[in-house]
Amino acid sequence: MLKNVAWALKGNLFYAASQWALLVILAKLGGAELVGRYSLGLVVTAPIVLLTSLQLRSLLASDVLDSHQFCDYVRLRILTSAIMIVVLGWIVLTFHYTAAQAMVISLIGAAKILESGSDILYGMMQKKERMDLIGASKIVRGSATVLLFGATLYFTGSLVAALVSMILVWLLVLVLLDYRKSLGLVTGSYWWTSELVSWNELSGGKLMALAWHALPLGIVSMLISYNNAVPRYLLEAYHGELTLGYFSAIAYFSVAITIVVEAVGQTVFPRLAKLYAAEPLRYWRLLCKLLAVVLVVGAFGVSMSVLMGRELLGLFYNPEFARYHDLLVLVMVLGTLEAMCSVLGVGLTAARILRFQVPVVMTALATTALAGWRLIPEYGMQGAAWSAILGMAVWAVAYGLVITYRLWRSPRESITA
Repeated sequence: MLKNVAWALKGNLFYAASQWALLVILAKLGGAELVGRYSLGLVVTAPIVLLTSLQLRSLLASDVLDSHQFCDYVRLRILTSAIMIVVLGWIVLTFHYTAAQAMVISLIGAAKILESGSDILYGMMQKKERMDLIGASKIVRGSATVLLFGATLYFTGSLVAALVSMILVWLLVLVLLDYRKSLGLVTGSYWWTSELVSWNELSGGKLMALAWHALPLGIVSMLISYNNAVPRYLLEAYHGELTLGYFSAIAYFSVAITIVVEAVGQTVFPRLAKLYAAEPLRYWRLLCKLLAVVLVVGAFGVSMSVLMGRELLGLFYNPEFARYHDLLVLVMVLGTLEAMCSVLGVGLTAARILRFQVPVVMTALATTALAGWRLIPEYGMQGAAWSAILGMAVWAVAYGLVITYRLWRSPRESITA
């Protein structure tokens, strides 16, 4: 397990660092406005991507009883990706985005489709506890993306061209690396490739059953994305693309907390599912250990932002970002709460407690939206951070109460919830 944690941590670190490096490159070569345009594309596409993904990777990794075949998960991912294309096309054509914004949104959507293809293959790797394959894929994808994206933006000055280069990298990694590695994990042969394209009278029913089972997770993912996006929507509406660029760049520092926690959580996820089914007490103890890791990493992040916030922002971006060093402290607090929600969400999904997650995240989203509506027009980026913190706090407390109640009531019943 320690080896898997190490690989997951390396992969998450490299990938998160690569996404951060893209923001740094955009900030240095294009300024906060270009960061804002890129961030707007992420904000618009993320909820649709997460809804249509249905968190199939998590379901596949925790399917300890093999209730569905691997090709069923892949078929459903292909189908939902097609739906995502239609929905994003409708959004781009319906809402009043500029031509430049519409192009960026479309290209980011295309990249996310390729990423979702790799993601479902990661689910099989995770189920087999081969985090080394996931880590290696993320390292290759992240490193190559930064190099080609940065070079393209430097020589062309075009965000559109840079995004096209990113799409090319993600396509090559999906086809040449992730797909090839996943084949050997299923049976050691190419059998499921032909199985994937075959269809019979049972296929539609199986996909519908899997989609219905996964739908709560898709809704939760979408709501989580909107919970993160609402402060950004309001910032862009009330204070413009430039302010959104500053906030998005600074907010990415919270990834320093979440990547460590997510690496550990992804590694122990299959084990949590097995423990919940057989030894609920050990499941609870492991979950508490993960929460302790969150508190330690979060305390370190908050301390660093207090002591060195100005210097860090000036170093990684440019001096104009350093003016907002106070915002960095709030961002680290937000990152700690977000990591707690992530750990508790992993615990709930591993235990197959799915439908209870929807009302919890809806409540958190309502809290964030209401707080943002009241705070952001007057307080700008500070108001955006506080509204997100309030929403995350409600979310973390509610998740903790759900897990405690379900374990106290009847651990065995939670498996089929």
